Amino acid sequence: MVQFFKKGSSTVFAVETDHRLDQSEIEKLVWAFSDAKPLSATSVKGRFIGPRREMITPWSTNAVEITQNMGLKGISRIEVFERVPEGSEPVYDRMLSRLYDGLNSRVFHIDRKPEPIVKIADIHEYNKSEGLALSPEEEEYLDGLGLPCSARNGEQASHGWQCDVHHRCPQCSGKDRQKHGR
Repeated sequence: MVQFFKKGSSTVFAVETDHRLDQSEIEKLVWAFSDAKPLSATSVKGRFIGPRREMITPWSTNAVEITQNMGLKGISRIEVFERVPEGSEPVYDRMLSRLYDGLNSRVFHIDRKPEPIVKIADIHEYNKSEGLALSPEEEEYLDGLGLPCSARNGEQASHGWQCDVHHRCPQCSGKDRQKHGR
């Protein structure tokens, strides 16, 4: 379950717990959140910027640990959400945050299934198609990772070893090591 605490007009703390918080626990959290007011509602209206639900923030990890040190049990996540003022265009890092149209008890629920692993045959084409912005040097580096040396040389991989960063593949010649910068 998720309990909301409001501080000022724009900040909302969402606390995920495995039980309904009792009055003593709420009082400790009010203190920890600098007198934020507990909300009895299970949802909060408005537009908010907050962390992506799939990514537990370092702030949350620290906040949960602090609550454990305060003797609170069963809290698994705490995140901060900032209200977007009416009529303004939200500005945020889309990699780390997202825009929420209201907050509710499912704010941390992840309803996506993991996508299947994609086999990348051509890192340059994948870089262009996915907009990764890798430099040619990064592409070259990634292209050489994890492939047996014989596969990098266009031959059929016969020994099955994956060459690690230190290139300790037992069937690679010194020539291969120099060619691949190792």
